[in-house]
Amino acid sequence: MERSISILIFFLPYIFLSSVDFFGENLKVYAITPIIKKACDSSNIPRFCYDVLGNNDVAQFARNKFNLEYVLIQMAYSNYTNIHRKIMTITSNETNPNFKQIYKKCLHEYVLLKLNFENLSDTLFSKGNLDPPVREAANHVTICMVYFYNSPTIPNPFAQDNDNLLSFFDLIRSIYYNL
Repeated sequence: MERSISILIFFLPYIFLSSVDFFGENLKVYAITPIIKKACDSSNIPRFCYDVLGNNDVAQFARNKFNLEYVLIQMAYSNYTNIHRKIMTITSNETNPNFKQIYKKCLHEYVLLKLNFENLSDTLFSKGNLDPPVREAANHVTICMVYFYNSPTIPNPFAQDNDNLLSFFDLIRSIYYNL
């Protein structure tokens, strides 16, 4: 009896570890409502759409185009604040003056981008055309990317972040036009 308890105690951590999903495969369950399906299927970036809307608790309660646009603008803004914080941190800690110069230029575009998010929200609530403010916001991100494109020897620690933010803008425009 004592031997079987000691064997159980020995194997218990292994049993627990084998049941844990380290890679999130079992946790990735999409809650796809009909409006999310329609929005994602009509977008030009359906995988991104399903990833962001299918995993968002608030998006599950969206019942119309306005709700989805609102959720996406909030998600994009949250993404923006994280990127902005990252750019500020990297810029302030950078010691190479050439790198720092490009990082500062990119940071400036992100400072300007904050106003575009305010404009996006105002336009959404006034039921205006979302295309111009989304394009203007995306323009700031694109300019940041161009700085690195024009300076290929300078590493771009924001490349993936910029791509993701542009995907949010693309999805907002897609829903605005297609839903």
